[in-house]
Amino acid sequence: MSIWEKITNLDIRVLWVLMVLAVLIPLIKPLGLPVPIKPETRAAFDYACSLPKGSWVMMAVDISPMSAPECWPAALAMYRHYESLGLRIILFNIVPEGTMYAEKLWQGYSKEYKYEYGKDVVQMPFRAGDESTIAAIGANFRAVYTADQYGTPLDQLPIFDGFHGIQDVALLCDYASTIHPMYYLQQINGKYGTPMVLNVVAVDAPKYETYFKSGQLKGVLCGVASGAEYELLAKVPGPAASQMDALSMGHLLFILAMVLTNISWWLSRGKKVQERGA
Repeated sequence: MSIWEKITNLDIRVLWVLMVLAVLIPLIKPLGLPVPIKPETRAAFDYACSLPKGSWVMMAVDISPMSAPECWPAALAMYRHYESLGLRIILFNIVPEGTMYAEKLWQGYSKEYKYEYGKDVVQMPFRAGDESTIAAIGANFRAVYTADQYGTPLDQLPIFDGFHGIQDVALLCDYASTIHPMYYLQQINGKYGTPMVLNVVAVDAPKYETYFKSGQLKGVLCGVASGAEYELLAKVPGPAASQMDALSMGHLLFILAMVLTNISWWLSRGKKVQERGA
């Protein structure tokens, strides 16, 4: 039996074992495969780099377990990048589950750049109300929030020295998979001109592309791919890059399998035709 016939008759279980290895190895040890950078991702990165040190950035961590696989990697990469730039970060959320993700950001990754809670980063408590709450934050931030997530009055937190409201925010970023990004566009960007960057699930990206092209958004990140792009730009390797490596290796294996099996089938078919003819 020739090698091509062996490929044609290969046990499918062998392919699945190879697939597990192709996906698992990059997740354990990222390969660093190149990822093309989209203009929308680079624009978000460049705008953050243009901000003066000490500028206030608001991160709306509206992430839920449903959207976390696509939105969390970019939120993490951007948080670490903002730290490296010396920006002051205000974390808040209007999605209940966002509280644990916001807490995970500052508790897990602030030591990297010696960020101090209350001075360099702060977390605000969850506020229900969706669009009405977002409108209220824009109208009067200190009326919506009188204390942080842990009950400390804002006037006792150094990060709020000189901060009056949305007019002092240099950049607002939202990480979400629902209608909330549109609320921020209408109630914050539309009314006050606050620069915004969105990180949404991949299926929602086309909806916000127009706002980026019009200049209303400073950047749009969509799904894990954009998270990997931002990690590479900011030089903060994380979960997105390893996921993209695993995805690329899995696709490469399937393409290779399809090419080889088609070649082996045609060669084996030709041999059988010759044998029948003889």
